[in-house]
Amino acid sequence: MVQWLSDILHSPFKILWICFISCIVLLVGEGSLFRLWNLYHDEIRMIESVSKLNDDFKVLNSQFRRVNDPDFIEHEVRDRLDLASEGELIFVFSDN
Repeated sequence: MVQWLSDILHSPFKILWICFISCIVLLVGEGSLFRLWNLYHDEIRMIESVSKLNDDFKVLNSQFRRVNDPDFIEHEVRDRLDLASEGELIFVFSDN
């Protein structure tokens, strides 16, 4: 047993492998590697979510700017409420 331990301690390559295997066992066994993997994917999802929210904000901001335009308001009122301005002729057709 002492000879075996002495052989391992005098071989740097064997010590490197023992350290490498110990690190892998600790990372996997403790769950740190799994948590790191989950954190990485959470970061990716958050970055995508922030990007989508920024795009939505830009769209809403442009719509907000258009709401202050009287021509836009008039256009929306005509389209959504079917209103006419003063002096326009309205034709009504029957389905009979």
